[in-house]
Amino acid sequence: MTNINSSLEHYMARAIYLAKHGLFTTRPNPIVGCVIENQGHIVGEGWHQKAGEAHAEVNALVAAGDHAKGGTAFVTLEPCSHYGRTPPCCVALVKYGISKVVVGSLDPNPLVAGKGIEYLRSQGIEVVEGVLKEECDALNTAFFHKMSTGLPRVICKMAASIDGRTALKSGESRWISGLESRADVHYLRAKTGAILTTVKTVNDDDALFNLRHGLEAFDDPLVFLLLGEKPLKLSSRLRLEKDRVITIGTGLTGVEGLAHIQVDGLGPRTDLLEVIQAISDYPVNEILVEAGAKFAGELVKQSLVDEFIFYLAPKILGNTARSMFECEVGTLDQAAEMEICHITQLGNDIKITAVPLKGVLGVFSQIY
Repeated sequence: MTNINSSLEHYMARAIYLAKHGLFTTRPNPIVGCVIENQGHIVGEGWHQKAGEAHAEVNALVAAGDHAKGGTAFVTLEPCSHYGRTPPCCVALVKYGISKVVVGSLDPNPLVAGKGIEYLRSQGIEVVEGVLKEECDALNTAFFHKMSTGLPRVICKMAASIDGRTALKSGESRWISGLESRADVHYLRAKTGAILTTVKTVNDDDALFNLRHGLEAFDDPLVFLLLGEKPLKLSSRLRLEKDRVITIGTGLTGVEGLAHIQVDGLGPRTDLLEVIQAISDYPVNEILVEAGAKFAGELVKQSLVDEFIFYLAPKILGNTARSMFECEVGTLDQAAEMEICHITQLGNDIKITAVPLKGVLGVFSQIY
């Protein structure tokens, strides 16, 4: 006899797999997968492929056609019930004659937030909630964060030696980490779709922040460039990336030819929360921070990091090399603590993913 819960989880697992196909292309929308099952057979599948295009449920229903009638839809995220750039998925599910809908995550978007499930039940459709909820929630951590806080999720990435050094005293840093770690960083860029950095970092490395390592087919990430005391070099390759670079600074204008965001809180007492809030106006659910020790240290001081990702190479650079974070800690009680979530080996390196428990609070400092 088939276990009912196992059967539900089987089809939802397939929907989760499908959802991941849209990982690099749906921003700022969530990634969603859908499976249509009828009499023990999958008759239609779909996922949300790109913002502004059909949602996962509609793609699966179209694939199923008449076979959808009387079937069950397995959806990783609660179907929408409102008109946006596309019609409501709930209406499509009713139209195609779906008799049961199995949902993984509830949608925190105030325009949905339970209304989709309520509508389906009002139309006589059976709804089962919370199947593989944890796995479905994990698909859209950044989207959920943006919906609940109004701010993009901040990921601070640092590559360092095993003794926590990011570069030699001279500034030489290519390459501390191995090829596998560097490829993983490009995956992070593609997933987040947005990078926050400083002019100092760009000037030092002539960084372009594009996608390589097999990801060239996807759109390069937006780059939010924090201006400082020194101007962006005239030779910087980023000056040519006019469609994806946005400068942030106190003046009315930034770098000629590039979009600009004016903020008031930059300077000797830098309020980086204002920077994050300014970025929230863009279709960005999370930001990957790629910058130096001063900027990373200031983010830690102001408790603005939601996730840390460390790539540690088995090399020792010594005490004169540059550290990962410049932030003075007076007592151990002030130390920024974190919880390790994942440890993975990438080639010869170790990747550590951690979330903050508490951080150093209080003093703002000059970060340029």
